[in-house]
Amino acid sequence: MSIYRQLKDKFIMRGAFLDWKDYRESLTDIVVSYPGKKLAIVGAGRCNDIDVNKLICSFSDITLIDVDEEAMREGVARLSDEAVEKTEIKRLSVNGLYEEDIESFCDELLSYVRSEGKEFTDEKYDKKISDMLDDLKERMISDMDELEDYLTGESIDIILCNGVFSQLLSVISFFINSVSQSIIDAGIFDAQKIAKKTEAYLAQINNELIPVIVNILIDSANKTVIFGNEYSEAGNIEGAYQCIKYTREKYKPEERFLKWNFNIKEKTEYDMLIQIINKNIEI
Repeated sequence: MSIYRQLKDKFIMRGAFLDWKDYRESLTDIVVSYPGKKLAIVGAGRCNDIDVNKLICSFSDITLIDVDEEAMREGVARLSDEAVEKTEIKRLSVNGLYEEDIESFCDELLSYVRSEGKEFTDEKYDKKISDMLDDLKERMISDMDELEDYLTGESIDIILCNGVFSQLLSVISFFINSVSQSIIDAGIFDAQKIAKKTEAYLAQINNELIPVIVNILIDSANKTVIFGNEYSEAGNIEGAYQCIKYTREKYKPEERFLKWNFNIKEKTEYDMLIQIINKNIEI
């Protein structure tokens, strides 16, 4: 199994569909309260947080959008025959990165660390990560048109983008932190400062990309865009914070809170801030 596949498996919430029942019902009720014919769910995944079977009573056409086609197909497998007929899936990245890009990143960094041996230094590690993140950022920026071109060509009325922005670079962040900790544990050098520098750079990338993504989604919808983000008054949830702040400042959305029992076993829950931009209302 590849290192990326191992990481991906770590992020899968096995009991999510059952555990998130109340949250899923509340979020679905919000979405169906905004009328339209065509709905796009951006970052749909396995649809653990949204009830597509219920949505088909309100929408004639539903598109699931995610980089993970396998996850979307698992979600579709739970749907009724009627819902399957009205639902299509589209493998498309929100930030321009695909699974193969992340897998290549992980493989390259791990191979580099293993190959350095006694010549490995914190300066070399710092430069390698910086160079790789620079390349990743350029790739994301250059591939953003793909999302915009698809959405604007589909005449979509309502767009839901829930729990996505905190995940944009989460696997990259988790992997680099894991490699850095392994370097520390092996007594090679203290990689903690480099790990913190990396987190700051990833935050900078989010600062640049998230406003672009938010604007693409809002510009592409005919009627309404609904964002859901993990909320903290301290503003420390990477990715989610940038979306909330930017959307508040530019669009002054309607806002509601939902309780998300993210991981019942570990007693982890989030206050999800639902931000609704209705384009029928002058901003």
